[in-house]
Amino acid sequence: SPITIERVHRALYSTNYWLSDEDDAPKKIYNFDFIFPTPHTRYLDFYSRLIEAIKHSYNAQPVNARFHRVEAFNPNALAKKLIQIGTDTDGIAFAAYEHPTVRKAVDDLVAKGIGVTTLVSDISSTNRTAYVGINNRAAGRTAGLLMGRFLGKETSGKVGLFLGSHADLGHEER
Repeated sequence: SPITIERVHRALYSTNYWLSDEDDAPKKIYNFDFIFPTPHTRYLDFYSRLIEAIKHSYNAQPVNARFHRVEAFNPNALAKKLIQIGTDTDGIAFAAYEHPTVRKAVDDLVAKGIGVTTLVSDISSTNRTAYVGINNRAAGRTAGLLMGRFLGKETSGKVGLFLGSHADLGHEER
């Protein structure tokens, strides 16, 4: 109905999701930074392409998504990159690495009012804004349950476990 359409339009304008044509005020460009480890993987490259596509669909404000790469499993390089980016960003999302220097960098950024989100793997004991990823403990329990079902009750023996790194909280939780 026309009344419902009007309500939706008012809600979109009031939240700045959809700005009116008359709005000629200069718009702030929001800088959001994403840090992924090297080497490239299909999974993280997919994230990059998806973020690039999404930024063009956001109408309310101009968004500048910037991508950075750091050496995998190098906490000092990651912490240095977080602090470097933190001088000119509105938010950072990154694949976390469990290490004191990374935790300190995250807390320093949050203290400056910068939103910090962990992707894929979380980080403990920080004030990060959010975590986006699967519940790794539940994934590990599910894998164990499935292994037990596939092996059967009459099977006995040893099971090999492969762990990428204890410093990757997602690997450890799974």
